[in-house]
Amino acid sequence: MIKLFIRRVWKNKIYWLAVFSALVLLLCSVIYTDMMTGETFTYLSLFYNEDMQARLGYGAISLKDIFIGYNLNNYLWMFAPIIVGIPCVLNQRTERFVLFRGSKNGYFISKYVSNLILGGGILVLAHVIFILTGMGLVQYLTIVKQMDILPELFWDSYMAQRLWDIFCDGVLNAIPGILLAEFIRNKYLILCVPFVWNYLVDMFLMSWIPLEIRQVLLPEENPIVYAGVLLACGILIKVVAERRCDCGQK
Repeated sequence: MIKLFIRRVWKNKIYWLAVFSALVLLLCSVIYTDMMTGETFTYLSLFYNEDMQARLGYGAISLKDIFIGYNLNNYLWMFAPIIVGIPCVLNQRTERFVLFRGSKNGYFISKYVSNLILGGGILVLAHVIFILTGMGLVQYLTIVKQMDILPELFWDSYMAQRLWDIFCDGVLNAIPGILLAEFIRNKYLILCVPFVWNYLVDMFLMSWIPLEIRQVLLPEENPIVYAGVLLACGILIKVVAERRCDCGQK
């Protein structure tokens, strides 16, 4: 049943629009700041700014560091709750035929798991395309412009770990929208409420919590807490599914 949800969302152009939106935010990331003038440069400037291309050539800018997340200042994680919430909005419609063929619990848990996978997948796909643009840029500069660029190994264990971390962060950001989708029907609230909550937490709550407490209690820092949050949300959805009487009417 999980394949059914994933296949349906993958065929929807809105899902790929969400991937494109995440990619645009990555491409517009600030990757370099001139310490003399204070001028900032985005990743896109590498494609047309000769000074930035020269910095890339002699190693002042490292694409590998950018892809891993160092020296990368962007708004992706601010808007991540909206972007990764797209699958749960697309999957909010419930098919009575599929629901009656299996158990109600199995149906809603399958939808929960597929939404988590699809939400995290959006960010992973965007980052993979982001990395491929960098590989294409290096090939263009070395072949067409005949620049000597310090070689970097993009695909290695560090990059694999980075993509896995991105997937896990995407899954975590998708949870609020998934839970809201089980209680309300308004798709705008499903997308906007997690965004507002994420903004308030990052702006105010994080500044009040000491680092030592964050490392213990926050899912992003503690794998045990992370797994507990996923399990607790799955149990909550199971309980809600058992008490629902709409028989799939959405």
